[in-house]
Amino acid sequence: MDVVFSKDGNWVAYVTFPDGDLWRSKIDGTQKVQLTFSPMEVHAPRWSPDGKQIAFMGRDPGKMWRIYLAPSEGGSERVLTGAGSESQAAPDWSPDGGSLVFSGLPEELSGDSSATAIHIFDLKSKAISTVSGSVGLYCPRWSPTGRYISATSSEGSKLMLFDVARLQWSTLNELHEGCPAWSRNGDFLYFQSFDVSTPEFSRVRVSNGKREHIASIDFRRGGQRDWYWWNGLTPDGDPIVLRDESNEEIYALDWKLP
Repeated sequence: MDVVFSKDGNWVAYVTFPDGDLWRSKIDGTQKVQLTFSPMEVHAPRWSPDGKQIAFMGRDPGKMWRIYLAPSEGGSERVLTGAGSESQAAPDWSPDGGSLVFSGLPEELSGDSSATAIHIFDLKSKAISTVSGSVGLYCPRWSPTGRYISATSSEGSKLMLFDVARLQWSTLNELHEGCPAWSRNGDFLYFQSFDVSTPEFSRVRVSNGKREHIASIDFRRGGQRDWYWWNGLTPDGDPIVLRDESNEEIYALDWKLP
């Protein structure tokens, strides 16, 4: 799950299920390298523009989510920021690779009652700034041109757009539990809406906010929805969504004591 491709399209990073380990390989599956190891749990990996690092959200058992960086060739990961009262989630790179944007997690996913917000970490100065007007938003994604940062309202009902130059937020479209992915040219945001009667994969044209239906999907399984907000695109622009094909069985045990 959490499949993401490098900018040049030659490499893929992904998280295994159910152990939550981060791996990277060539897109044909060769040159596999495991980048993180249990008991750390990993989600939302993102390649740096130069392909040398992978940012991700990770946590050890009983700990809060933090943003980490790992060398894509393998080696020890390092935590991006220190401890705080808020979970850190959904990192993404600026197009120039000089900054990372990330957010908190909604309470239903993190158990953290703190308000979510969008933060930017400058890798050179190590300074963290909070994007103005971003309280109550999460899952930020930087546009390929650098002009916008998209985000989702914490209750999952709105797709928001931040104009980096004008420092202004606007509502791009309504949605249900979606977490967007930018098209490579920056013209569209792709997302899935599943907490509705007819789950679907859609895209929104950034220039006019027009929503377009791509495909109907309903891959959920009861009680396993925490990370179904993830979606992505292949290097060719084809949508990727998570489908759980595991099996569940019901067992009964008759135990007769002597």
